[in-house]
Amino acid sequence: MHILKGQARGLEAAAEPVDLEQSPGAVVILSAADTEIAGLAAARRRMGDGFPSVRLANWMALAHPYSVDLYAEKVLAHARLVVIRLLGGASYWRYGLDEAVRLARAYRTKLAVLSGDSTWEPALAAEGTVDPDKARLLWSYLAEGGAGNLARALQYCAYLIGDADEPGPAEMLPTAGFHEWRAPGQVPPSPPSPGAANAGIVFYRALVQAGQTEPVDALCAALADRGLRPLPLFVSSLKQPADSAFVASAFAEHRPEVVLNATAFSISEPGRAGAATVLDGGARPVLQVTFSGASE
Repeated sequence: MHILKGQARGLEAAAEPVDLEQSPGAVVILSAADTEIAGLAAARRRMGDGFPSVRLANWMALAHPYSVDLYAEKVLAHARLVVIRLLGGASYWRYGLDEAVRLARAYRTKLAVLSGDSTWEPALAAEGTVDPDKARLLWSYLAEGGAGNLARALQYCAYLIGDADEPGPAEMLPTAGFHEWRAPGQVPPSPPSPGAANAGIVFYRALVQAGQTEPVDALCAALADRGLRPLPLFVSSLKQPADSAFVASAFAEHRPEVVLNATAFSISEPGRAGAATVLDGGARPVLQVTFSGASE
């Protein structure tokens, strides 16, 4: 059989078998969200060398039964904890889930099966071997999101296998707020010079939730290098009254002299003139920012 190397996507019956070529790890987390995988990878890098090994993969890449068998043999069978975040229910990855359950029972390893969205599903948790209350706490870190909660999720995984202390509960991530940015390399930004102009940046909360704020941090660093004081704000949507009110309040207090908008939304309906938004006001320019969706 011809085996492909790569990150194939798809749930169709004609999917090609692939080998993800991962080595075994103490903790294996499978998710359908690449943003979550990237956020967890970033959190793991910050843990240092002494933390248990973690393997991350998108279970949608394992659409072919032979792909599942290969991954189960190479990776799942050697894990101490397997976490599966299923989006859409057990039926979307039935064979993979059945194999994970079989291995967990055969090797007496820990298995946590969690909903892949913001709704807790007891039926999914019952598929695993981890106590439902503990599984729900692990799910809460991932469902809430944010760099801090993703780090707590990994620490809780280490706690479940006896390699770390239990972290605190998940912290709620507001729908809108100020982003505490860091320059690349986690270097604290230098204080701006007195009288520096404020540069407002508005971007989506989803980046904070996934722990993927590097583009925003790089933008802030570039502005700071040019003598501006970055004011990064995240929102779920500027169409949400509460989020719009938060931005209006922040702008009224800090009075940015330029606004960089990294959200994308319609300001009018077909056939109607454009409506005013919270980004308007004063003589400041508003620049549209687009983050690349291409892979590196």
